[in-house]
Amino acid sequence: MMQPDSAKQPLVPGIQHRADLLPLTEDEVRFEIDMCIGCDRCMRACPVPLSSTINIADLNLATISDEIDPHVAKFTHECVMCGSCVPVCPVNDHRDLLMLSLKQRLGIPWDGKVDMSRILDYLPSGWDVQVLLSRMREQPMFSDAGQVPDNYLLHFIASSKILTFMPGAVVLHEGTYGRESYFILEGRFTISSSALGNALAGRRATSWRVYGRTRHAHRPTTQRDSTRTNCRRRP
Repeated sequence: MMQPDSAKQPLVPGIQHRADLLPLTEDEVRFEIDMCIGCDRCMRACPVPLSSTINIADLNLATISDEIDPHVAKFTHECVMCGSCVPVCPVNDHRDLLMLSLKQRLGIPWDGKVDMSRILDYLPSGWDVQVLLSRMREQPMFSDAGQVPDNYLLHFIASSKILTFMPGAVVLHEGTYGRESYFILEGRFTISSSALGNALAGRRATSWRVYGRTRHAHRPTTQRDSTRTNCRRRP
């Protein structure tokens, strides 16, 4: 692939780590869709959990038509353009570039107007929007305002839920699984495990995800508040 002029490329949140991408033309998209044999190897290689619900035929149809099922649209927005789908393809399709094409057709939902009532009505006492943004930007994944614009971050916040936990409240139970992410905005969690600490870290990496200030302990089980804590839960 040739290196495009990045200044002329549209911003698509989630692909800043692949600045060398050159989008396919419409004819190239249709050619690669025609080449697809429907083996689903790309879906099996995909790390996005929602990929297990996606039928490659539905994804192909969405890529070249206006028939886009809601779960396909959601999967398209969640795609992180990691490229895991490319080397497993037996016909050398560029599924990552096909996903880029679909992302561009669907548009960037983060550019639209934010429903601020979903944020302002749930702010902790004494907080304003700038305090909330600054706390979110303490997380490394949101720290670069060039890659994660304020409007993008506000949409992210508006689609999550703010929670306040009192000291001693159990937040996550060891051995339970889900797709939520918790972002600690204020306060601290204590993490404990019935097994070794490094075993707990492995479970957290594959199930619940908690970002922010935590304190580790080896026993007995779970994750609970050690202080009054405000956090945002992202589905």
